[in-house]
Amino acid sequence: MSQWNTKILDELFDIGGQGLVFELIHLFTDESTSIAEKLNDAVKENKQEVIGRIAHKLKSSAASLGLKELSEQCFKLDTKHRDGVQIIFSDVELTIQKIHLSKKLLQDYKKQKS
Repeated sequence: MSQWNTKILDELFDIGGQGLVFELIHLFTDESTSIAEKLNDAVKENKQEVIGRIAHKLKSSAASLGLKELSEQCFKLDTKHRDGVQIIFSDVELTIQKIHLSKKLLQDYKKQKS
């Protein structure tokens, strides 16, 4: 993921310390698998409202951790939902890939800061 801004986490690290940043990373990585599964189920069942809701919430969480590409992908899903445009499997599949990659990036960041 080329568009990952570690500066945001570094600033949080300076302000709140290791405990705060590690807790935020833990919350994201702990929930990310469940979020990916919910997105996968929602797209299979064509639950556009659920996809839109998850994308809306996830875009802010991702942005607050500096995960720009994931946030932007979620913004695209959220916009499609708000505009009444059908969200298709490939849109959700790309989002799930970015979730998994983001989880790995955060885990690597935590290892570097440990």
